[in-house]
Amino acid sequence: MTQSPDTAENTVRHPLDPITAHEIQTLKAVLAEAGHGGPQMRYAYVMLREPDHGVLD
Repeated sequence: MTQSPDTAENTVRHPLDPITAHEIQTLKAVLAEAGHGGPQMRYAYVMLREPDHGVLD
């Protein structure tokens, strides 16, 4: 069985694709740097706003 490597970080993805683990880690780092959270902080849910459907065409 062959496995493909994970998508590269700079690869353009569809706007409705789920966020990646890397994006969640980046979110945690940004919030920690802004003083909102830290290494022990846990986030129960991360939600993105769905783009307008006109943008998806």
